[in-house]
Amino acid sequence: MIRSVGSKCGGPIQPHVAIFNLIVITGQSDWTAPGGLRLGLALAELEKLNHKSFKLKGFDKNGIATISDWGGGELASLAGGCNAGLNLRADPKVSAKIISALSPNKEYASSNPQMRAAKPTVSEILIGY
Repeated sequence: MIRSVGSKCGGPIQPHVAIFNLIVITGQSDWTAPGGLRLGLALAELEKLNHKSFKLKGFDKNGIATISDWGGGELASLAGGCNAGLNLRADPKVSAKIISALSPNKEYASSNPQMRAAKPTVSEILIGY
């Protein structure tokens, strides 16, 4: 599913207030976002697109991990000034013990062995422009 949401920050439009649009990609879409982002990508594939490791938060109560810092890599700023946010979901076959050991209150490198063991893949893409 692709949703586009428009909004203005801070209430009524004023000359100094930023206006943004957000595209949300979820479900089983085969759409490819700027930078080559698409649903189902694994950590190693994201590192390749980013040209380096990045940071993400551990898994929340819904089993979602969120990219917290692209580390200045290629995905930190996409073409046209777009910004990407990603949510990842662990492989459902992975033990709950592995997933619960990765706290949502901490940041982990995408190369972290525990994070890799959870085998997360992109489940939602947010493109801000």
